[in-house]
Amino acid sequence: MSKDVIAKLTHSGKTFEIIVDSTKIESYKQGKISDDNLRDIITTEGVFSNIRNLKTVDEGLPMKNIEGKIEKHDDANLIETFGTTDLITIVKKILNDGEIQLTVDQRKEMIEKKKRSIISFISSRAVDPRTSKPHPPQRVELALDQLKLKIDPFIPAEIQMKEILSKLKTILPLSLEEKTIELVIPTEYAGKVRYIIEKKGTITKENWLGVKWLGTVKLPAGMVPTLLDELLAATHGNVQCDVDK
Repeated sequence: MSKDVIAKLTHSGKTFEIIVDSTKIESYKQGKISDDNLRDIITTEGVFSNIRNLKTVDEGLPMKNIEGKIEKHDDANLIETFGTTDLITIVKKILNDGEIQLTVDQRKEMIEKKKRSIISFISSRAVDPRTSKPHPPQRVELALDQLKLKIDPFIPAEIQMKEILSKLKTILPLSLEEKTIELVIPTEYAGKVRYIIEKKGTITKENWLGVKWLGTVKLPAGMVPTLLDELLAATHGNVQCDVDK
């Protein structure tokens, strides 16, 4: 799948288009790309009126107009619409207020990737309050498909989660509660165990008592079974645990 997509803004009957790297849009939406690095998103110089017909050289610069249909906006057009000719300011306006145009295949692939991320988030963090066990990914996926929820390919899964969970709870019992685990582990495994824990939760208290490491861990309820399995494997079964009810 090509990573280049068109970002478009329509204003007063005029269309303003740029080509951007689709793999970096989400980072921009999250505020992870500064103005100084915004040019990394753009794959052409300038703002155009009908970029789909644009022929480019290797550097991504426009070669020529095609039957008069391709037009690079001049400074007068840019100032009239954006109040400036500064490309970074204009790009931000288009990305914030315009639309990202994806091909059918691009949108399908990006939505599927985001859907997998959402399913992973829910199945690893949420539990069925009736059993206190996590829902299998397949069950979460079936529920999402049943609801036919709209997934935005550019908005991070965590941001979309509130609305998705609210609707999902209408057909699937869900709880995002946290659990606290008390652990006792031989000190020889402490380094490895702490590394495993910190990838899934937070060590809120720890103590070294002779040859034992004692730790209090808080993490999403859905991650408890996986964490315990990993700790048992890492310590060859030498772990004592008490999970709050």
